[in-house]
Amino acid sequence: MSRNIEDFVGDWYVWWVTGEDPILHKGWKLAIGPVIDDPPSVSFILSEPDPEGGWRTVLDSKKDGPLVLVDGSLRWDSPGGTLPADMVRIYISLAEAVTRDDTVFFSLYGTTLHGDPEQVAVWGANDTPP
Repeated sequence: MSRNIEDFVGDWYVWWVTGEDPILHKGWKLAIGPVIDDPPSVSFILSEPDPEGGWRTVLDSKKDGPLVLVDGSLRWDSPGGTLPADMVRIYISLAEAVTRDDTVFFSLYGTTLHGDPEQVAVWGANDTPP
């Protein structure tokens, strides 16, 4: 759990995904930042690789709303949909690891919920592409 929203800022690449209707997929990029002050939140862009090169935007905080820091993790709720099946929720946490030689690195792990609770996926990301 992070106490600082700035810890999440950076480009993160999804390395693994498991579960039903995952929303995110291996190889996708989550660009987080910059920080928005009031309320504590952060902009983001979720992109998938474009077959012709570069990245194609899937979600963008300018259109879809920012990630919000709640109790040390980032949360996002889709802005639209009248039925629970239309709603998407993303929860992101930060994990710090320290190697035996005292090297520190961070990884993200998260869940996505789409519709009812049975449509949950778990995923992990770090700062290098898979």
